[in-house]
Amino acid sequence: MGWIILLIIRKARLFFYESIIDVHRKNTGIYILYFVFIFLILWVPPLISFMVPHLINPYTLIVTYFIDRFEMYILRIFFKVDE
Repeated sequence: MGWIILLIIRKARLFFYESIIDVHRKNTGIYILYFVFIFLILWVPPLISFMVPHLINPYTLIVTYFIDRFEMYILRIFFKVDE
């Protein structure tokens, strides 16, 4: 179940980054939405997993966060991202 949550979070994050954040459009509302989105991604799934540990193992969810961040770090080292 933790891997499914991670996949959903990853798809939501990529969708958010591609569709909402635009370099040419600077808006205070977008920045506030960005901080709310990051807060929700980082804190809501672990809170739910610690409240309902028999559905989502909290430690597995936290490890998947680290694996996801590590993967993004490694991919950015070897593949240049055009900005």
